[in-house]
Amino acid sequence: MDNLERLLRQTRLYLLVLFVAGNTALITAWLIGAVILHMGTLPLLLLLAAIGLGMSLGLAYIASAYVMAPLKLLHNAILHVAPNHAHVPAPDLEKIKFGRELVTSLSLEVYQLASNIPQEAPSNSAGDPQARAIINNFPLPLFIIDKTQTIVLPMKVP
Repeated sequence: MDNLERLLRQTRLYLLVLFVAGNTALITAWLIGAVILHMGTLPLLLLLAAIGLGMSLGLAYIASAYVMAPLKLLHNAILHVAPNHAHVPAPDLEKIKFGRELVTSLSLEVYQLASNIPQEAPSNSAGDPQARAIINNFPLPLFIIDKTQTIVLPMKVP
């Protein structure tokens, strides 16, 4: 079984436990209200609706935070190696308990891919608006090539 299937199985089991716990709490509230407190039908239904709504919101918040934790760590791993997000720290993969195998393997793949991409040296004249204006107003096509034979500052073609 691969890591994604394992995560899906864990997610289903976690959600099943939450749903069973929520339904058990509602049944318990109904039994207490009907049998012990002898509440009328309408007040009992209103109480159960309020409890059900509150539990649904709470359980949805808890479940989404728990189930989305692997995606959050993977998001941090991708942003950590992205050139525009140098301030994002590397995720601590030891903290996660849910989906650890999947996040660890995917994070290692991201790090491996990022280490194989050559870093481009910033061009001094590419960001200079005056140099760009001069090159774009040349009457003939012009290309500036760096020492590695790559085109650094091509002229815009009208």
